[in-house]
Amino acid sequence: MTSFLRTRWKTIAVAAVIGLCVFYLGSSYVIGRQVRDAVAFARSSQPGDPITALMSVVNSPDVSMIEKNNAVWALGQLGDARALDTLEALITGEECDHTVRVCQHELEKAIQLCRGGRNIGARVWRRGDLRSG
Repeated sequence: MTSFLRTRWKTIAVAAVIGLCVFYLGSSYVIGRQVRDAVAFARSSQPGDPITALMSVVNSPDVSMIEKNNAVWALGQLGDARALDTLEALITGEECDHTVRVCQHELEKAIQLCRGGRNIGARVWRRGDLRSG
């Protein structure tokens, strides 16, 4: 009986580890896809490197708040320090109102990532022109 329980727990542990790995890889892939989509949108009006294009979306008066928030999030995921001045200029200290200004919570997270915060999922998707400089 004890041998059976040990085997059963080992099987459960292996399944749990495999499940966590699949979740990590899957969610990292989805995040990478969303970053690429935000960059593609930004490049549709501002060709060039991803950071410059995303910063132009954040600063554009002609872009919806949804797209600006997506650009802020993508800049954070990319974690490039060149975006810090642009992101820090958006800090209001007010409560989030996504219809009027960029999400202050997402802005705070993006700034932290651009200052060198850890982004373990980026190891899966950050390659090519999305690799940080």
